[in-house]
Amino acid sequence: MKEFEKKDFAAALRAAFEVENKPLPSQDALRLWWTLLSPFSLEQVRIALSQHLAESRYAPTPSDVISRLPKQSDGYPGANEAWAIALRGADERVSCVTLPEIIEALSIARPVLDGGDEIGARMAFREAYARLIQIARAEHRPAKWFPSSGSDVGMREAAVMEGIRAGRLRIAEARALVPALAAPEGDARPDVAEQGRARLRELVAALPSTSEKIARATAARTKREREATVAAKARAQRLTDEHMAASASVR
Repeated sequence: MKEFEKKDFAAALRAAFEVENKPLPSQDALRLWWTLLSPFSLEQVRIALSQHLAESRYAPTPSDVISRLPKQSDGYPGANEAWAIALRGADERVSCVTLPEIIEALSIARPVLDGGDEIGARMAFREAYARLIQIARAEHRPAKWFPSSGSDVGMREAAVMEGIRAGRLRIAEARALVPALAAPEGDARPDVAEQGRARLRELVAALPSTSEKIARATAARTKREREATVAAKARAQRLTDEHMAASASVR
């Protein structure tokens, strides 16, 4: 959020506390709220507040809101996915797209894996990977994916496709794993060059366009916002009805 949005943020928070019939936090508490939530957009915070009101009977806390906000991703996979990638990379025949942290964690767990204890190797890998990722994040280093080429040439194209689809490998990097996708440097034969270009066109055509990705994300966000708004309105109406019924019974 921007500095000029502080009043709108305070108004959104005030409305949320009014729905729960609770007083707005003190100025010191509001400053802490702002510090914790300012990395997110005002619209994201509003949606998270609405979702909380729809799901909880209590006034929100910063952690309630943060738990409903989108997570900032630095590209590192979870430990289970990293272990699956490590296992593929452990097979010298298989090509994959991996991380230096996965390679290093696997090197630590490899003696246990080679000894036949896959469960113990997995535990050692997870512990090492978690430590390495913690260091990388403390140093603000995003994930740096790279292709690892196995001996089975037939598997390389599938690894390239997987890496490109996941957004971990650029088309320009495909040549490092599957040189046949482009003509070898210095090879001017038209048929070789065209075959390489044709394969790259197929790879690109299989990927969703940027506009398609934006359209999908926008549609999903609009649906979430609509559902959160409807739920918040329904809850507010229910609380109003309950209050009116209680007032009527007192009379």
